[in-house]
Amino acid sequence: MRFISSRLGHAVGEGGVQLATRDGGLTWTVVPTRMQTSLQAVFFVDEQTGWMAGRNGSILATATGGL
Repeated sequence: MRFISSRLGHAVGEGGVQLATRDGGLTWTVVPTRMQTSLQAVFFVDEQTGWMAGRNGSILATATGGL
């Protein structure tokens, strides 16, 4: 899980799951990744630019806030 600000954050997990929150974690939205493998790490440098790493060595990048 990685929070970019007090309100905006992302979490990743099993089966390629990515979740996003815009209200500090009160509610979460599933963001499709097209991955089947476990995502184990997520890191964002700002609201738009980030990376996710998977168990099989895969790396996903985004310049659109995870969309």
